[in-house]
Amino acid sequence: MRKLIATLSGIVLAVGLVVNGWAGPAAPGKAPATNHRPSVGTPQTGKAKEKTKAEKLGKQKVNLNKARQKTLEKLPGIGPARAKQIIAERKKKPFTSLDELVSRKILSAKDLDKIRDNLTVQ
Repeated sequence: MRKLIATLSGIVLAVGLVVNGWAGPAAPGKAPATNHRPSVGTPQTGKAKEKTKAEKLGKQKVNLNKARQKTLEKLPGIGPARAKQIIAERKKKPFTSLDELVSRKILSAKDLDKIRDNLTVQ
C-alpha cells in the first residue's frame, strides 16, 4: 500500500511540474527544455513605455496651453500627476515658453529635452 501511495505521489508531482512549466532535465549535450511563456500582463520597462507613448503622438505637437490631461499623459515621462500639475499651472498663468516647465519646477531640464520636439506653446 505504501508503494502505491509513493508511486501515485510521484506521478502527481511529475504531472504538476510539467503543467507548471518544468520540462525536465536537459539531455546530455542539449540546452534545457523550457515551457516558459511570458504572461500576457508582463510589465514593460519605462523606456519601452515612453517610446510607445511618443509613437502614439507621431509628429503632432501638443499645445501646453490647450491640451487635455489624457493628451498630456501621452507624452513620455508625463503621468497623471504631472499632467494635472501642468493644467493647474496654466490656469494660474498660461505658458509663454517651454522653458517655463523647468522654471515652474514641473519638469527637469533633462525631462524637457526628451519631449521638447513634441511640445508647443501658442
